[in-house]
Amino acid sequence: LDFSKHKLIPDMSFIDLRSNQTSLLTKTDNQVKIEHIKKKDLQHETISIDNSKRIVADAGFDRLVIKYWQHLLAGKKIKFETLSLDRSELIGFKLETVDINEERLQLSIKPQSWLIGLVMDPIYLHYERSSKRLLEYKGLTNILREKNGELKTDNYVAHIKYHYF
Repeated sequence: LDFSKHKLIPDMSFIDLRSNQTSLLTKTDNQVKIEHIKKKDLQHETISIDNSKRIVADAGFDRLVIKYWQHLLAGKKIKFETLSLDRSELIGFKLETVDINEERLQLSIKPQSWLIGLVMDPIYLHYERSSKRLLEYKGLTNILREKNGELKTDNYVAHIKYHYF
């Protein structure tokens, strides 16, 4: 991940050794470009997406939380589009406060579409208020699930706990 060009849309390179596919995401002044390179089949696909909306890609959600920290503390919802790397499309989400206390801020990321919400559980984020650091991530990832050596069309769900030293 490289956040030097844009805080919410990092340039990224994702290599899935299981499928021998490399996905590259790059941000230019007026567009977001995704390239999928399948080495086995020698396929190369480029998809460009206009970035006139509030777009977030991969770990850019963390920067979105920090950017709108005060809004979230005040209970405001933040709408954004996230880039699904494996499907090469934008999906609308809303970020909102679930719980807040002196030590933690708990947030959820839910689809804006009720239809997508029927098949996708919310993503939950826990932040330490004093440092604004992410402590937990619970939810869908951008890594395709594998079963019996075969890649499926759905993604892994993860529960990640972050520790800082």
